[in-house]
Amino acid sequence: MKITFISPFPDVYSYGLRSLSGVAKDAGHETQMLFMTQQFTEPYSQSVLDRMVELTKGSDLVGVTLMSNFWDNSVAITRAIKEKLGIPVVWGGIHPTIRPEECLEHADYVAVGEAEVSFVGLLENLGNGKPLPGIRQKGVDEVLRAAPPEDLNLIPLPDFDLENHFVLENNDLIPMTPEILRDRTDGIYLTIPSRGCPFDCTYCCNVFLNQEFPENRSVRRKTMPNLVTEVETILNRVGVFDKVKFDDDAFFFLSIEEMKIFAEEYKRRIHLPLSITGVTPSTVRRDKIETLVDAGLVEIRMGIETAAKEMRME
Repeated sequence: MKITFISPFPDVYSYGLRSLSGVAKDAGHETQMLFMTQQFTEPYSQSVLDRMVELTKGSDLVGVTLMSNFWDNSVAITRAIKEKLGIPVVWGGIHPTIRPEECLEHADYVAVGEAEVSFVGLLENLGNGKPLPGIRQKGVDEVLRAAPPEDLNLIPLPDFDLENHFVLENNDLIPMTPEILRDRTDGIYLTIPSRGCPFDCTYCCNVFLNQEFPENRSVRRKTMPNLVTEVETILNRVGVFDKVKFDDDAFFFLSIEEMKIFAEEYKRRIHLPLSITGVTPSTVRRDKIETLVDAGLVEIRMGIETAAKEMRME
């Protein structure tokens, strides 16, 4: 089976799609990825949509990832594929997870939540009309819940094979090259070491996810040796990254003992500048910072996460 994955986001990271492409390849399927990098305020030109349709011909399924602000462009992508090719389309991402019924007005399927397991089930049962765990379907009322993957170490590596990857440039979808990938990522390899969040910040999607998936409250993470192996493998395979970023709200939840294990492995095997996003202030300790700085940490992003003056001053 051939699957085309499409990202409407303005960058080429698309960790979720790359993860699903890796899963599909591991299951024996053929994939291609189209990075339709454009700001959500700018509609795609007809020539870009025509080129997308041309590249998508012969696919058995198209997967589109989206957030709420990319709704209009995702609808345009889906409409062009369905009108000109009649290929089934599955949507995934945070907006489809929270509002699946709305999304089924345009897509044939919606992947709800983390989809590395449920997506394989969809590929194995495409078009048979059976209810599928974690997948909402047009015309199928029964809803089967799917728990998020428990062991992140079992998920195949994200797809950074440049063959059959295309990127939007100068109003055309052209083959991805190492030079383009380096330019579009600033040489940064971004990965997500953990999933889940114990907090209920009212502005955050985790409020919904914690209600829908109680397992989301427990932080699930890759083991530190496995995480370093992932980074090392991708760096060696692609050859364009000279910096690493962890998009991880919970990295500082690690004990100092776990952090020392990571730091030792990272310093010995990677030793590139490291940045960590989403740091929670209450989890920061001097010994953890010093351990990571010794391994290569150069930047953290910390959210204050309150508008109350009294709390900000404490």
